[in-house]
This record gives sequence, structure tokens and C-alpha cells, in this order.
Amino acid sequence: MLQFVNLFVACLVLGVFGCAPGTGTLGNKGTFEFEMIPPISYTYSDDPSNGQISMDYANSRLRSDVKNSIDEVLQANSIPLNDVSPPVITYTPPVADLVDGTSCTVADTTLIYDYKAFYFCHESTNEDGTKTLKKREFIVPLKVQITSVQAIYESQWNALANQVQDKLTIKRNAAFLNDPIITVQ
Repeated sequence: MLQFVNLFVACLVLGVFGCAPGTGTLGNKGTFEFEMIPPISYTYSDDPSNGQISMDYANSRLRSDVKNSIDEVLQANSIPLNDVSPPVITYTPPVADLVDGTSCTVADTTLIYDYKAFYFCHESTNEDGTKTLKKREFIVPLKVQITSVQAIYESQWNALANQVQDKLTIKRNAAFLNDPIITVQ
């Protein structure tokens, strides 16, 4: 009998303290803004030899991957899928003329690393007027807006956004520069 009482008290304590209330703004709509280094499948080119089929394909692939990642995160957090409207995704697939290598040899090309469009090569003019090739990270904005039937705290929206980012990183080969920026309404 004593074991049953201990188990009941332990479950009660875990039930009360294991799932602390959220913090921050309470809202039905969460907007996540990401700075992404995209996998090559989220880009397109006039030369589809690297698996870049078209702008429409890149857009469709990204939207499918984002929606699937959101669905997986919601299910993992025991949030019914019918409690959330389909996400509004804002993304424009970039043109990327992909080349292998670690240094820039041609302007307006994109260096690939680990199947990602990692660096953009561009021409830069030095102070003395000479031109050189430089590379910068190939960063593409991604904005996702999710509307929930029930209001959710900002801390919980933040946790969901970070989990979506993790899914896109691990399962879809995207990379992200920073934590997502979360706006709750």
C-alpha cells in the first residue's frame, strides 16, 4: 500500500511540476523567421545537373519539408494536427549556379558543401580599384506562420520553432545561422 501511495505522490508531483506553465505573450498565431543555408534542393538553376529541377520544384520541396517537420513536431508534443491551420510559408527559392570547391574561382557562383548552397562568390572592388573574388554565406530567409485553435505561450511557440529548425537540420539537411525569431499574436 505504501508503494502505491509513493507512486501516486510521485505522479502528482511530476504532473504538476513536470509541465510548467508557459511564459511570455499568449497568442493563437506564431511567426517564425529563420536565416537558412539551404540544401541544394531548395534552390534552382537553368542547369539542372545538380538536382535543381526548377523554381517550382524547389518551392514545392521546401513547403513539403517544412509542413512535414511541423507535423512531426506537433505530434511529438501531443498537439492534434487538426488544432493547427496549415502553415503560411514565405520563401523564394534562390537561383544558385553550383560549383564544387572551397574557394571562389568564378563570380556569381555558389559553392556547395555537404549538399548545401553554402557560399556565394561575388566580385568585390578593393580600395586600389583592383577586383577580387570573395565569398559570403549563402543565406536565404524563411518565414513560417502557424495558427492554433488554442492560445499558446511565447515560450511554447519558441520551443516549437526550435524543434522545427532541428527537424529541418537533421532530416532535410538545412543549416541555420541563428535561433529563429519568434513573434506571437
